[in-house]
Amino acid sequence: MAIFVPGAICRICGARMTRNDEIVAFPPFVPNKRDPLYFFSDGVFHRRCFDNHPLSKQAAAFGSLAEERGLPQNRICIVCGETISNPDDYFSTGYITSDRKSPAFAFNYFQFHRRHFEEWGQASEFRRAIDSLTNSMGWDGPRVAFTPLPAWCWGASR
Repeated sequence: MAIFVPGAICRICGARMTRNDEIVAFPPFVPNKRDPLYFFSDGVFHRRCFDNHPLSKQAAAFGSLAEERGLPQNRICIVCGETISNPDDYFSTGYITSDRKSPAFAFNYFQFHRRHFEEWGQASEFRRAIDSLTNSMGWDGPRVAFTPLPAWCWGASR
C-alpha cells in the first residue's frame, strides 16, 4: 500500500493532503508504465478527486483485487486448488494489463505453486501472451525471463 504522509501531493489535483482529508491509497500493482492504471499504482489521492476521475472505478476494482488476492489465505493454486503457504513456492501473475483486447488480459491475477506451473494447461498460451505484450510498443516495465521453471519471475532482464 502507498504510504500516506501529511503534506503529500494528490496526483490528480496537485494540492497537498492533510491528516483530516479522506484519502484513497493503492499498492504498487501496475508494472507497465504505459498502462492507463499505472497512474494509480502506489499512489495516494484525495477521495473526492479520485471519485471524480474517469478511471476511478476500474482502478478501484483492480486495486482491490490485487489486495484481496495477495492475502495469504487467498493464495490458492489454480492447478491443484490448495492454499500456497510457502512463499518460496508461490508465483502470481498479478496485474498484467487493463486492455481487455490483449490476450494477456485473461491472465490477470492467476496464482500457482511454482512447481505446478508447467502442469497448467494454459502455460504455453500464457508465455505467448506475455512475450507478445512485453515485446510490444505498449509495454514499459519489467520483463519476464522464461527459463526452465520454476526459476522465473517478474523483473528479470532479457
